Amino acid sequence: MGCKVQTYNYDDFLKLEATHNIQNKELLNSLKELIVDTNYFANFENEVIVINMEKRSEDYNICISVTNYKIFKNYRPDMFNDLKGYTKYKGIPVLLFGDVDDSFYKALSNDFYDVVGDLPVYTKDNPPTIYDPKIVCFTK
Repeated sequence: MGCKVQTYNYDDFLKLEATHNIQNKELLNSLKELIVDTNYFANFENEVIVINMEKRSEDYNICISVTNYKIFKNYRPDMFNDLKGYTKYKGIPVLLFGDVDDSFYKALSNDFYDVVGDLPVYTKDNPPTIYDPKIVCFTK
């Protein structure tokens, strides 16, 4: 499963087959709560769910955000540097970062495409924009 590089817009991304399936009930319940709590369900138009998981000695630190795909691609924080895969939850695209292992996900044999690409190079003429998405973190 090699990474294919290209520029992807939201519609292109939606057409790709998932690289993983979420197989952990607690994570699925957390996604359900996030969508209900933030009233985003059925209102997604260019939004994605972003999950970053950090495996620690006895548990996982899981951070989830709902954000605009284009803004996220261009201004994401460093903790979301290496895309590991993607899936969908209730038709909503989900980007997977961090420790993507079989305790939470089942890897599929579909091709993997880098749908977020590299961050732009910031210079004096191209300064960074402040992007501070709401990120909810918890331990499982």
